Amino acid sequence: MSQFYQQLLNLTPEQRSLFEKKLAAKGIQPPRAASIPHRASNNNLPLSFAQQRLWFVQQLDTNNTAYNVASVLGLRGPLDIAALEKSLNTLVERHETLRTRFELVTTEDGDSQPIQIVDSAEARELPMIDVHTA
Repeated sequence: MSQFYQQLLNLTPEQRSLFEKKLAAKGIQPPRAASIPHRASNNNLPLSFAQQRLWFVQQLDTNNTAYNVASVLGLRGPLDIAALEKSLNTLVERHETLRTRFELVTTEDGDSQPIQIVDSAEARELPMIDVHTA
């Protein structure tokens, strides 16, 4: 990245606004960061090399939990179930990886290969289990 663009990244919002006003006064468009285009479809996406590796390891030993990360979160005080449910649904909606699954498909030449399927971001109800002891 050029030194000019690096300096633009380090401007405060006030400095950037002033810089853009001066450019506009001279008829110059301010530089814009390039964005990554969205995929046209979520169907039949190939697996990345890392995903292929994980899928292969899973096929070798379906009971292998080496890549599972377990954690526990302790909460104190009253739980706002609606806020928790909304937060989890928002996370799932925002991050495709939380909605991605692999499926084995047969190609035209008769081979099988895994593909990614990104499910839609439908809001789900959080199941509640009362574990109070009387």
